[in-house]
Amino acid sequence: MVGPKAERFSVQLNLIIYFSPFFKAAFTGPFKEGQEKAVTLPDTEANIFELFVNWLYRQRFPTEADSPQLLALYHRDEDSNFQFDRLVRLYVFSDKYDVPKLKRQCLDMLFEYLVDEDQLPDLCHVVYAVKNLDDKDPLLRMIIDCFCYWSGSDCWVASRIELLPAPFLARIMAQFVDFRHGGLVGVDEPDLCDYHGHATSEERQTCENRRETEE
Repeated sequence: MVGPKAERFSVQLNLIIYFSPFFKAAFTGPFKEGQEKAVTLPDTEANIFELFVNWLYRQRFPTEADSPQLLALYHRDEDSNFQFDRLVRLYVFSDKYDVPKLKRQCLDMLFEYLVDEDQLPDLCHVVYAVKNLDDKDPLLRMIIDCFCYWSGSDCWVASRIELLPAPFLARIMAQFVDFRHGGLVGVDEPDLCDYHGHATSEERQTCENRRETEE
């Protein structure tokens, strides 16, 4: 049961336990959830869980090939920030419930938004990530790096930053200070693999080669 209204979802057991160690432990353990094969997620939006279920079965995000009802949960033509917000919430969900493959895919998609200096998302959509992720999470590092590298003064008006926690603003200011002293000439443009946590240089190179092939 999901959300404050306790909406019911049925999910194929072998799928959800394959992609999430959290749900594997819940559904195969000796406790109530394992016996009843049911979990309660009161703090998760039903729409976000529905996007998660769709991803479980299709291993992708909604597209125009899907039903209009499903696509509307993920994308709105009239709101350029809506998809960014959905991806952030899916990312937080996958972090909380340990769905590493979905988390990586969300991270990769969010990077596409953050490296486009012409459509940087409003900072109000960043607040949810800041308040629900560990300070060392790669998405927060990515947000700081990309906003410091590409944003203009129009991003930093009071109405847009007043909801951001002070420690996060301090990290942004520290990054700006580094840029001021070193200048952008000495700063590498953010690269997606900077946030993947590759264990070795060979692993990073393999990832970079794969991404180049897919482009």
